[in-house]
Amino acid sequence: MRHITKELADVTLVFDKGNNSKENFATLNQNQDCYYVAGLVPAHFKDLIKEANKHFSEITIEGETLPEYRIKKEIWGHELTCVVTISTQLKEGQIQGITQHLEKKYKILNELKQQLENPKGRKRFAKVEIEERLQNIIKGQFIEDILMYKIIELENDKLSFTYFIDADAFDKLKKEILGRKIVVTNRHEWSNEEILLAYRGQAKVEYAFRNFKNPYHMAIRPQYHWTDQKIEAHFLICIIGYLLTTYVYKKVKHCYAKNISHFMDDLRSIRLGCITRGGNKVTYQLEEIATPTQNIAKELNITNENLRPKINFSDYI
Repeated sequence: MRHITKELADVTLVFDKGNNSKENFATLNQNQDCYYVAGLVPAHFKDLIKEANKHFSEITIEGETLPEYRIKKEIWGHELTCVVTISTQLKEGQIQGITQHLEKKYKILNELKQQLENPKGRKRFAKVEIEERLQNIIKGQFIEDILMYKIIELENDKLSFTYFIDADAFDKLKKEILGRKIVVTNRHEWSNEEILLAYRGQAKVEYAFRNFKNPYHMAIRPQYHWTDQKIEAHFLICIIGYLLTTYVYKKVKHCYAKNISHFMDDLRSIRLGCITRGGNKVTYQLEEIATPTQNIAKELNITNENLRPKINFSDYI
């Protein structure tokens, strides 16, 4: 970045929870001109989440109102500005994920329970062995906090277990833990809105990467080139094509609800026909445009008059 921009003062690195570590933060904090916005794993900072739960206020960002709490705090040896928020969408997704994981755990627990209670089974399992296997089954983020078990004695000195969900612990998880996001930065002068928008900005970059991998539109791969020069030219053309596509997409986004991939499909359905009527006379006519695509054509001013080629083909015959 120094080679490109000559300085780092106006550059802010944005990265998510998958890249944070004490070593990475230490490397970034060695340079006072290196600014960043990053996400932390809430489970690793329970005290901060507990404090935020008591002092949430509200902020509106991009039309969305959400709870937020801001504080300066030492994180891994460096003072950072921390902004804690609650995302309803994230919370719903986490609850759905927990439910799916629980269903898988239930299946494994039932299989173990049948094995222990099988009247034809000759092996007797020790209590320590059963507890170890149960701990391995219920292990996992959030699951081990709410999925409980109790070992019971059966006839003939056999052991088994029952399992259940701790409803109070699950309610506490929903109210005090799920949906929380922690964003930290050394841009102490930035407002909460600037910090949160910067962190959200990485999703736009990731969305662009996903579009570049789309096998039907603007796909960078396969490239069918082998020399560095041609590969670089191929990448450049794809990026320019993507920039032009996003520019056009933004012009219709206010009246078009689908994503950019569907937008390309709908654009492809708008076709111009070339009609020859005797001699050298050539006329052009748009094919009938489907109703869902008519708004696109209208916003982009796609009409018969605007799409007629300016070349007089009779000059070349």
